[in-house]
Amino acid sequence: MNKRILQAFSAGMIVSTSILTLTFYLGNYDQKVVAEKELTDKSVNEYLAQNNKIAVSNKEYEEFLSYKDTKVKNLNKTPQQNEQQQKQQNQNAQNQNQEQKNNNQQTEVKPVKVNIKEGMTTSDVSKILEQSGIIDSASKFNQYLIKHDYHKRVQIGTFEVKKGMSYYEIAEALTR
Repeated sequence: MNKRILQAFSAGMIVSTSILTLTFYLGNYDQKVVAEKELTDKSVNEYLAQNNKIAVSNKEYEEFLSYKDTKVKNLNKTPQQNEQQQKQQNQNAQNQNQEQKNNNQQTEVKPVKVNIKEGMTTSDVSKILEQSGIIDSASKFNQYLIKHDYHKRVQIGTFEVKKGMSYYEIAEALTR
């Protein structure tokens, strides 16, 4: 190789290196590559809202499909079959209403008499109420009495309370 070819080759290397260096520093190639966004519920909901779409769970979708299939089958039936099916549905609804009425009559709230004696603490009273089924938790009711200063005003005597009464109503009944 002669001297001129070697000089031309090295000059080409210098020019190409300088062009690559300028492109690198002026082209924002030194910034970190932005990671692809992670898909979140919030981003999905925003997308759906922007495009006037809704999200449906698999269960709801399956229910919709089964409902749709039954409607299509009903359209293919004769009007007499549709009337019979409608009558049967009405009878089922009436039976359910009667059962609900019977259940409501059976679950009438009966008053319970609570006898508070001298020397009993509010925790004793709470335990009696819990055992009678008036309240679910004796400790919660006792904390309620203390928090609202009813624990100082509980009276001695016999009181009638009913299941379903609020803590406030029970406390008022016991402090009269």
